[in-house]
Amino acid sequence: MAEMLTACASSRFEMIWMNYHLQLPQTTMVELDVLAEGSEADSCWALVFEIKNRNDKNPPTLNEAQLFVAKVKRVTQWLAQKGIPIKFVCPVYLSAQGFDSTVEAWLHEQGVLTTDSECWGVSF
Repeated sequence: MAEMLTACASSRFEMIWMNYHLQLPQTTMVELDVLAEGSEADSCWALVFEIKNRNDKNPPTLNEAQLFVAKVKRVTQWLAQKGIPIKFVCPVYLSAQGFDSTVEAWLHEQGVLTTDSECWGVSF
């Protein structure tokens, strides 16, 4: 995941949306908590955030994690419509009070970066 973080750190994001509604032809609409997009003449990229603010007894479920991964696939399809190569799509799941270890492990297997409010020094 270090490569993904390096790519994000060195890329410029021109557009940032919160609560962005994405709909592709022949699909249902999905809402993205935060979507940041960037591009150059020869490539494009995106950063996609899912944000959950729950107490530590109700962390995100596996079903919610799977829904987020499906949203990330839609973002990849959306970027592909631009007709230029995709440099990266970086998915990040922020759960204020952390994760169940099996859900977090599954997210990492899917290439999703995870974080909590303690890592960011933020209080919700």
